[in-house]
Amino acid sequence: MKHLPGRTLKIVGLTLIMILVVGGSVLYVAARRSVIPDGINMSSDMNGMDMSNIAMTTPSANSISLTALVAGESDAPVKTFTLTTQTAKIDIGNGKTVDAYTYNGTLPGSEIRVQQGDMVVVNLVNKLPVSTTIHWHGISVPNAEDGVAGLTQDAVQPGKSYTYRFIAKDVGTYWYHSHQDTLEQLPLGLYGAIIVEPKVEAVHYDHDYTVALHEWRDSGDCAQDCPEVLMMNDRIDHVSFAAKAGESIHLRIIAAGDEFHYPVLVGAPFKVIALDGHDLNAPTELNNVELPIGTAQRYDLSFVMPEHGNVTLIDGANRAVPGNQHPTAVFGDGQPNVTYPDNLPLFDFSTYGTPTADPITLDSHFNVQFSMELSSQLGFYNGHFTMTFPINNQTYPNIPSIKVNQGDLVKIHVSNNAGVGFPIPHAMHLHGHFFTVLAHNGKPLSGSPVHLDTLIVSSGESYDVAFLADNPGLWMLHCHILAHDAQGMDMMLEYPNIYTPYTIGTASGNNPF
Repeated sequence: MKHLPGRTLKIVGLTLIMILVVGGSVLYVAARRSVIPDGINMSSDMNGMDMSNIAMTTPSANSISLTALVAGESDAPVKTFTLTTQTAKIDIGNGKTVDAYTYNGTLPGSEIRVQQGDMVVVNLVNKLPVSTTIHWHGISVPNAEDGVAGLTQDAVQPGKSYTYRFIAKDVGTYWYHSHQDTLEQLPLGLYGAIIVEPKVEAVHYDHDYTVALHEWRDSGDCAQDCPEVLMMNDRIDHVSFAAKAGESIHLRIIAAGDEFHYPVLVGAPFKVIALDGHDLNAPTELNNVELPIGTAQRYDLSFVMPEHGNVTLIDGANRAVPGNQHPTAVFGDGQPNVTYPDNLPLFDFSTYGTPTADPITLDSHFNVQFSMELSSQLGFYNGHFTMTFPINNQTYPNIPSIKVNQGDLVKIHVSNNAGVGFPIPHAMHLHGHFFTVLAHNGKPLSGSPVHLDTLIVSSGESYDVAFLADNPGLWMLHCHILAHDAQGMDMMLEYPNIYTPYTIGTASGNNPF
C-alpha cells in the first residue's frame, strides 16, 4: 500500500478536525438551545419558539388573573379537612420499613369523603423540609384551586400553610397528590383518595372500599422501569377487608403510582361500574379478566361475596419480571390467593357495557380540532442528552398551546407514533376537564360511553377524544408517567384573556414536574 503524500495527510487531518469542530459546535448549540430558562410564565403562548429568547408576558388591560377564578359564595354544606405533609417511617410489610413523605403520617394519605354539592375546604400544613402543593386529580375545580406549582399557585414552603376551596360537583372516585417536584414527591408517598358520594344513594352496597396501587423505589436494586416493590395501600404483602357471604362490595381501585398495573379479581364475578369516576352504562358481568389500569386511572368494581371462600385482588404490574411479588387485597376470611393467573384476556373499555345516548359524539360540531402526535426519542433536553418525550416533535416549554373559548367543543386526535424512537406508552391527563372517548384506532366505541381524565395511548395506537371547554383558566395537558412529564411531554390548554402571576423555574423554586 502506498503512503499518502504529506500534503494529502494534512488535508485529511484538517478535514477531520473541521468535522469534529463543526459537529461539536452543532451539539453545543443544540444543548444550549435546549436549556430551560430560569423563569417561565405559562401565560405566554409558546408557539414553538426558542424559549431562551422569551420574555415574561405583560397582561393586557382586559385580562384577569387566574387567582380570581375561585369558588363563589355558596350556602352548600361545608366539609373541612386538614392534610399535614410530614415525614414518617412506614412499615410496609415483610419486615420492610421505608422513610416516606406522607399526608397525616399515613400511606396513602387520609381518605377524604364528601357528598356531591359539598363545599370542600382543605387546609394544607407543610411540615416537610421541602415545598409542596396538592392537586385534585380528575376533579373539576376552579383554576385557582388546581394546585400546580408555578401555574396556579406558588409552592407552599416548609412551615407554611395553604387553603383549597371548591365545590364537589361530580360523583366519583378521584385522588390527590403533590404537583411540586412530582417526580420525587409522589413516589415518596404524597397521594391519597378523595371520594365524592351521591346525595341520594342510587345503589346500596354493604361495603365501600378503596385500594391504591403504588410502587416503592428506594435502592439501586432495580432498573428505572422496574419498581423495587409493588404496594396495595400501605402494604407489599396483603391488605384485608371485612366481608361476609352474600354481601355486596363497591371496590375503588386507584393507580396512584408511576407504573401500569394489571390486577385480577379472583373468587367472584364482577362488573366494572365506572372509569376515572364516571359511570358506565349497563355494565356486564366479567370473570377471569386482567384490568389494564394505567398510571393515574381509576376503576370502580362491584361484586357479591360468594357463599364459600374469599375474594382476592391480585396486582400484576411488571408481571413478566422473574421473582416479582404480587401484593393482594383479600375480602373475607382466610388466606389470600397469591397465584397470579396466566394468559387471561385484557379488559377493553371500547367494547364494554351498553350503548346509550351521549351529549358528545363523532357527529357533533367541533369548534376546535387538534392533533397530538406523541413520541419517545433521544435528544437534548435542558442541556443534557437524554430520552425526550415530544408532542408534535416539540417538548416543553416549546409546545404551542391549544386555544379555546368558553363553550367550545374540542376534538383531539391523539396518536402514539411507535415508528419514531422507542415504542413506549403514554398517559395523557387533562386538568380541569374530562375526555369523551369517541374512537379507538379509527373505530367508534361500541359499548357504553366512556369518559376519562387520563387516557392511555400505547405504541401504535390512536384515539379520538373530545371535551367541552367549560372551565376557564390555564390548564396543563401532560403525560402522567412522571419521567415523561419531567422530560418534555407537557403543554397548555388556554382560555383567552387569563394570565398567571406565577412562574416556573429555578428563580421561583416552582417545579410542577
